[in-house]
Amino acid sequence: MKYTITAPVKDETTVQVVFFEESAPDLVFKRAVNAVFTEQGLYDEAATHERVAQVADGVANKLQVGAIQLTSLTEDKETTE
Repeated sequence: MKYTITAPVKDETTVQVVFFEESAPDLVFKRAVNAVFTEQGLYDEAATHERVAQVADGVANKLQVGAIQLTSLTEDKETTE
């Protein structure tokens, strides 16, 4: 399972993640994931990537058992415009 992450902006505490299969990058599953911050309150990109990788394993399992489905990027754009 591959993914892209949009870093948090301002006071956001989550990152927006788009999960997809390399063989079908136009089919996606989007969700927010809690970002990781240092003790000083700075966004920790490396630790957040580790957390998202763990979430990606769960997303892959849920896809495999049919608990969630990927949606088309084209369909997603049509519903948000």
